[in-house]
Amino acid sequence: MSTVKYLSLLFWVLLVCGCDSSGWTNPPGDDDDTADDDDAADDDDIAGDDDDTAGDDDDTAGDDDDTAGDDDDSAAADDDDSAVADDDDSAVADDDDTGGDDDDSGPDPGDLDGDGYSAQSAGGDDCDDSNPAVNPGAIEDSGNGVDDDCDGTTDEDIDPTAFSPTDGLALGGTVVSLSGTGLSAVTAVSFGGQAATSVTVVSDTLVEAVAPAHAVGDAEIVVSSSGATVALSPVFKYTAECTDPGSCLDSAVLPSQVQISTQPGVASAPFTAVLSDSSISDCSSLPSGVIGELGLGQQSANPNPNVDPNWRWFPASFDGPASSSGDCAFSGTITHGSFGSFWVSFRFSDDDGYRWIYADSDATTALDYLEMSQLHVTP
Repeated sequence: MSTVKYLSLLFWVLLVCGCDSSGWTNPPGDDDDTADDDDAADDDDIAGDDDDTAGDDDDTAGDDDDTAGDDDDSAAADDDDSAVADDDDSAVADDDDTGGDDDDSGPDPGDLDGDGYSAQSAGGDDCDDSNPAVNPGAIEDSGNGVDDDCDGTTDEDIDPTAFSPTDGLALGGTVVSLSGTGLSAVTAVSFGGQAATSVTVVSDTLVEAVAPAHAVGDAEIVVSSSGATVALSPVFKYTAECTDPGSCLDSAVLPSQVQISTQPGVASAPFTAVLSDSSISDCSSLPSGVIGELGLGQQSANPNPNVDPNWRWFPASFDGPASSSGDCAFSGTITHGSFGSFWVSFRFSDDDGYRWIYADSDATTALDYLEMSQLHVTP
């Protein structure tokens, strides 16, 4: 056989069997080298990315140049693929895919200023989602030209219109509720020129202020904000127990120490009291200048109404003469909105409500809450 024919035959044998000149066959899978093959399988190397379309590399170098999905690596950058799933990286930015956001802490698109209130355009009530100081929970500044609290009115002044109760002990401590509008901007409350012990802004329509100690008499309540000062009318009345026998009514007594039960929002059965004074000779009509009130007190550590500022008082009804000559009968019912047990007493004044005597079941001893009636509000 000629040399040319031999070489031609050898060429065709090698081409068909895939052998090299040594006679061995190359495996179709992975190489044990450090370079990339131009085949369809992954290399077992750490050099970089394959030039194939089979899938992900078993390396930590970076992203594949494929479209199969996300890499199994810890690279912070996003994949340049169109996989729906997100990367498990800590990048704040979104992926360059059509799937959605990373598992990161990107901002709430409905609350761009991060103040906890969604923009009105997103269905919320934040009227300026670019300014975290402007939201429905902000306090209105009456002098900055901004609707700080998003209520639709710019720089509205505080407008306190009423307060309750209208009197309290000269010892101080009475919690006074102020009502009105624009009260979110209230910064201070004073009683007769003395600052309240504490001021709590409950809402835009309610502020609670604790009255300081003050001499018996009238004290003007003044409510202030950064841009306005409002004096309320009528004045707050500071009261005390009447202790001067020469100027006080003689005595008041509860005919019986009763315990009455009722339910929330339901009027109780009547409580009764009897007022006695040497100057009163006829109780067929209410004696001139006499005021009678029915009171409700918490069962606190020292609940006597002459020292506890938490008692609340209501007008009592004059019922005419009691059984004894010269004595006057009074009564009253109490409606309370919540469960609990309370002390009940009466008080009487003949100096327009500045000094009072209080009633228990024994007029011959010092005032004692243990000798008062009780109200029980039960389910």
